[in-house]
Amino acid sequence: MATKIEALKVRKAKIEAELKRLEAKEKGAERKRRNRRLILWGIIIEKKIRSGEWNGEKWAGHCLEVLTSQRDLEVATEGLIPESASNDLTEPAKSSEGQD
Repeated sequence: MATKIEALKVRKAKIEAELKRLEAKEKGAERKRRNRRLILWGIIIEKKIRSGEWNGEKWAGHCLEVLTSQRDLEVATEGLIPESASNDLTEPAKSSEGQD
């Protein structure tokens, strides 16, 4: 009887390991899809701003509303707005996490 229990425990461990592997693979694939989607969105936004169809300063304003770190703000607006306007972008959004 003990051997059957041990065999089932081994089988259970193998199934759990396979489940973890498959879940990790699925999460990795989703991350790749999301990264690709974000890159494509960035390409579209950059093209619209550079063509003049969208206003770089307005984009910077949207970035200020959403981004919470100064570094992210600098990266998001780099090269898309005149240098003089980018100097005004000093206050990133305050994170609302943890605040009700």
